[in-house]
Amino acid sequence: MAGFEVVVTGCDAQGNIDIEELKNVSEQLGNTLAGIMVTYPSTHGVFEEGIREITGIIHAQGGQVYMDGANVNAQVGLTNPGNIGVDVYRVASHCTEATLTKSHIEFLRKHDKHVIGVLMMSALADIPTLVKNAKIMEEYGASAVLIMDSTGTYLPEDVRQRVIALTNGLNIGVGFHAHNNLGCAISNSLVAVQSGATYIDACIRGFGAGAGNAALEVLIP
Repeated sequence: MAGFEVVVTGCDAQGNIDIEELKNVSEQLGNTLAGIMVTYPSTHGVFEEGIREITGIIHAQGGQVYMDGANVNAQVGLTNPGNIGVDVYRVASHCTEATLTKSHIEFLRKHDKHVIGVLMMSALADIPTLVKNAKIMEEYGASAVLIMDSTGTYLPEDVRQRVIALTNGLNIGVGFHAHNNLGCAISNSLVAVQSGATYIDACIRGFGAGAGNAALEVLIP
């Protein structure tokens, strides 16, 4: 997949990442290890005590740590990605509420993290509003802004118009996250690339919320 191989590591009896297995796999891969994606707290709702060891194992091989923002609100007042070794982070808001991301993006940039701003439910805003909110994220320090077709209602022309407007209006990268409600996830993602997007979300076999997302195997055979 895009020249990379996905390696799945196991969990321990409590459902946490098996650190010894991760260490063994990382040593086998060496400097070919690109990175790891983690959710923190984990999907089963636990703040894994070994999170810093986990990020340290990846960094030791030159890899990067990407943190999914799904559970980020649970970190408030307890920890933050800047302190646990995350390299790449997504900060999301409703497509009309980018001002809410100011403290999050600025904090992460202060700690020299790569931040991607995400505008969710983007079909609910007109194009000027999307560009306005994307520029707000850019001003806060985002390295790129990605729009989500959260409602799964975009057709290719909708994507083309929005991505072109964003690439013309920003000085940072633009991305697109498709949903497959209308069976257009692949075509919409391809149109996004043709229109100037440099970040495209995809997942194995299209598994994702609702009708699913763009299937990685189809997008990049």
